Amino acid sequence: MTIPDDHRAFFDRSPDLLCVLDFDGRVLDINPAWTRWLRLTAEDLVGTMLSEHIALADRDAAEGAVRDLGAGTSIEARSFLCRFQARAADGKATHRWLAFNAEALSDERLILAVARDVTEQEHTRTSFLSLFDAASDLIAVTSRSGKVLYLNPAGLELAGRAGQDPTSLATPDLLGKDERKRLVGEVIPKLNSEGIWRGETDLIHTSGESIPTATTLVWVRGDDGSPEAFGSVAIDLRPKRRALTHLRELKELLDNTPDLVSLSDLDGRFLYINPAGMTLVGHAGQDPTAFTIADLLNSEEMQRAREVIYPILIERGLWAGERRVRRNDGSHIPTSEVISLLRDARGEPNAIAVIARDLSASKRLEASLKEAIAALGAPILKVARGVLALPLVGRLDRVRAARIMDDLLRAVAETRATTAVLDLTGVKEVDGATIEHIFQVIAAAKLLGAEALVSGVSPAVATAIVELDLDARGLHTFSTLEEALRFALRGG
Repeated sequence: MTIPDDHRAFFDRSPDLLCVLDFDGRVLDINPAWTRWLRLTAEDLVGTMLSEHIALADRDAAEGAVRDLGAGTSIEARSFLCRFQARAADGKATHRWLAFNAEALSDERLILAVARDVTEQEHTRTSFLSLFDAASDLIAVTSRSGKVLYLNPAGLELAGRAGQDPTSLATPDLLGKDERKRLVGEVIPKLNSEGIWRGETDLIHTSGESIPTATTLVWVRGDDGSPEAFGSVAIDLRPKRRALTHLRELKELLDNTPDLVSLSDLDGRFLYINPAGMTLVGHAGQDPTAFTIADLLNSEEMQRAREVIYPILIERGLWAGERRVRRNDGSHIPTSEVISLLRDARGEPNAIAVIARDLSASKRLEASLKEAIAALGAPILKVARGVLALPLVGRLDRVRAARIMDDLLRAVAETRATTAVLDLTGVKEVDGATIEHIFQVIAAAKLLGAEALVSGVSPAVATAIVELDLDARGLHTFSTLEEALRFALRGG
């Protein structure tokens, strides 16, 4: 076919790719744009079948369009997208994406086709599709009539339709009746006025379960700017709601824990302190986020935190020990603490968690026990005329040894005892200091003329005496109190 002269200038100057085909799909004429854009000449195309230059995977669509137009079964223009063989700048064969629009001239039995190079747009589209396909949230495009045009694998799986062809689905397959009414009555008006809608929607699973999602919808607009379809992104809210439930349960547990539990950022600002903790530090009922770590520690403890505790946290992630916490009234509370350094998903430190137990009661009890032991000293038993027995129990420190020595000397003087038996069976901690204290008591007894016998001597005591190189000459030792008393009552 020859283009009429009055149309030839337009045909040749058109920036789009124009061509004339017969009803069999054979190329009869092309315009110069084919050479400008694809480096193809009339010699390359004229006289050949158009489908010969189309990638095999896209050939059916092109041949179907030509066949329908030639048979007269399609009275409207037919469009198809295909990869068309072209030449690169270096002369090598390549493919470009072309969008064809073709129309039949029945009287002339010809087909007029116009094509536009959409390679860059197609690359962008496929890149986005790859991104959408890999996304973990639902991404969908739905026509205004409700037909699903695209639904990514994550969306299909969320709806219980993994592996199905998304284009076989429609809005009623994914949304319930109430949600569809809401779409018409609330969502579309919002889209028309603001261009975007955000809210929660319930997605229908094939099992019948309603899946809560956080959804964002926008219009997908055509070339003329008119809305053609809905684009939507939906995030499954079930994991978040389960996590919130677990957090509420954890917070309830922490709120009712009798020990202080706190969470602070790396700058020392508190994010959370449980009620027991706020009561402990004298700030019951106040907002814990108004406080910092410096409000609860004196300068000495802050320095210790910077120089000792924090370096250990960075290295090991955990520190355990005792500290003194400052109360609102300025007093200090002894606490036993476990401090943990928390890290984010990248492994970077982001918070500090503390569990602290008030040691005030146990410290008072410990002090009372020490006072009781010191007051007790050791019971001095008058076994027989001139014989005293001192059963020692517990730990023997300098203060207690001095008290025992005073009591023993007083008893020896008052009873004119000639023998004193020191029973070590109940002494649990045996070290150099303990042995030295025992020898001091023995020496003091000898000064008043009383012979000191030692019973309950264990291997550990014997070893300690040897290691200290103490003079044990003349010292009578026995394995049991009974043996020592028998010796004393016999008079040696």
